[in-house]
Formats: sequence, structure tokens, C-alpha cells
Amino acid sequence: MRGLPLLMPGTGACPDACAMLHDESHTTRLACFVRDVMQARGATLAALESCTGGLVASTLTDVPRSGYLLGSAVAYSPEVKTRFGVPEETIAEHGTISPEVALALAEAASTWFGTDLGLGVTGVAGPASEEGHAPGTAFASIWSKERGGVVIPIAASGSRSEIKAEIAHMAISLLVSELDGESEPMSPEVERWLEASCPRGYQDPVDQQSDDSFPASDPPSFAPLVSVGPPNREKELVAAG
Repeated sequence: MRGLPLLMPGTGACPDACAMLHDESHTTRLACFVRDVMQARGATLAALESCTGGLVASTLTDVPRSGYLLGSAVAYSPEVKTRFGVPEETIAEHGTISPEVALALAEAASTWFGTDLGLGVTGVAGPASEEGHAPGTAFASIWSKERGGVVIPIAASGSRSEIKAEIAHMAISLLVSELDGESEPMSPEVERWLEASCPRGYQDPVDQQSDDSFPASDPPSFAPLVSVGPPNREKELVAAG
């Protein structure tokens, strides 16, 4: 998947996606970006979700022509997680709400559905704490057959539905970050999309400005908690510095 071109706003390559920019949410824009890049590369995706209950897959398929998503499932209980391929010892050692389980879910999604990429999400939607983790604590992971895996920690807040939506949004943002960064540094457009979409209460500048007049902003603070090398080498958990 490396080295293939990205389809960015303003190029004319995805007019229907660009037409949505003024009317739809940041999450929808990111879903449009995922669709266009995945289609351009002929790549496929699958997802295994826990705390989001299928919201990631639902959001991605809200965009037309989302056939790159071959399948998804809600692996809510520990027993179902293990049936899809998450090792029992991983859950026993780290708990279900952990970066290790998020990574295992992403890899299991790719393996189970036979896709190029897998996405995994696990966490606590609330209102009560689970396994000693406060509501809003979550981990999202992307697994690639070529690049291995990456996991980010998420700290969401709000009601249960708001927490689920924010976790799903961040999981899709991670997917965008990984797709856009495979062959070159993240493009300015995606940097700004991610930066604009993360802070709570952010006023969307696209509602008042043209597609190419985003305000200046710092790059998004995606600091992977765990990164894993390609599947054909020994896995190593690396703490982000």
C-alpha cells in the first residue's frame, strides 16, 4: 500500500466528498477521506469493536461506496473476543481494556475477514468504571499486513453516547493518520482536519470559509502508545517517547 497517491480535497478527484465539507461533520469528512484512499489503493478494511458497539463501522458506511469495508463485528464480551482470535492469555494478563487487546482485535479483524487493514477498539463507555478504568478510557488500534500495528490511548468525556461517538471519531482519525502517513509526512489538509476535530467545543472554520482556507494550526498530537513491526518479525511493544 505504500507509495500510492492520496486523493486530497481540492484535486477534483472526489467531488462528492468535497461537496460534503460545508454540511457534514469532521467525522464524515474523515470517512470520505478513508473511502477515497482505500478505493484508490484497492485496499480492504475490517473492524472488531467493543465499547463503540459498531459505531465505527456504521460511521464509515454512512459514506456511499464504502465497499472497501469487507466486514465488522461487535466483540463485546471477553469470550467473543477470544473466539475472533484475541489470545486468552492477553486478556488475562492485561485486561480487556488495554492497548494489547486493542492491537489483538485489530490484527484479528484483518485475519478473520482477510483484509489489508484491521481496526480494533476497546474501552469503557460508562457510566460506571470497569476493570479500574474510568468511563471514557479506551484504546484504538490499526493493523496493517505491511506496516504492523499502532495503538493510541483515548480519554473521552460526556454521556455514554457522547463517549462512544468520541471514541469512534478518534479511531477513524487514527485510521486517517495511518493512511495519510504511509508514504510521506501527513498532508497539511489532514493535519488540520485532525487538529480541528479533536478539541471539544471547537468552532468549525469550514462553516464560514472555503475549502482551501483552513486556519493555521499545529499538527495533531497523535502519540502512539504501542507500535508493532510487520507481522513477519517478532512483535515488540514500544512505549512512545
